Amino acid sequence: MVNKLKAYLTGKNLYGIFLHIIVVMLAVDVVILARQNKELKQGPTRPSSIRSLQVGDSLCPFCKRSLPAWNTIDSIAAGRHVLVRGVCVDSLQDCAQYSMDQRLRFAVLAPMSVDEFKKRNHITAVSGTVMVSDSGKVKKVWWGVMDEEKLNEVKKSLPHHQSSS
Repeated sequence: MVNKLKAYLTGKNLYGIFLHIIVVMLAVDVVILARQNKELKQGPTRPSSIRSLQVGDSLCPFCKRSLPAWNTIDSIAAGRHVLVRGVCVDSLQDCAQYSMDQRLRFAVLAPMSVDEFKKRNHITAVSGTVMVSDSGKVKKVWWGVMDEEKLNEVKKSLPHHQSSS
């Protein structure tokens, strides 16, 4: 049996086997890429035309006073083409604990490096609400406590139509 295998694995046969393996691998890659492309075009990875970011930290008294308004924004955004995310400029552990303690309804993200994030995004103070367009451009920023007046401005800037999903 070993002699038959040695005879079969000549240079010409190895080349054919190698080509077949490469073709199968390429076909699998094409199928995977086609599925990923389909998911990107219609999947949940692009749920919004407008994004709202809440920027704060766990020690900020203004942020704590803004939480009810931020939760209201999240409630209004449900069913609309709006994605609401919080950005906590604290450590990941502090951010996770704060999110649980305050029972936030929206997802909260924490930067890997708080200082680098603040520097790169020119953040000198927290308690901010940022509206971002689908293309990633900042549409409007509200700094300080999200009071009723600012909340009404945010509501007006949100799309009014309900999604069909």
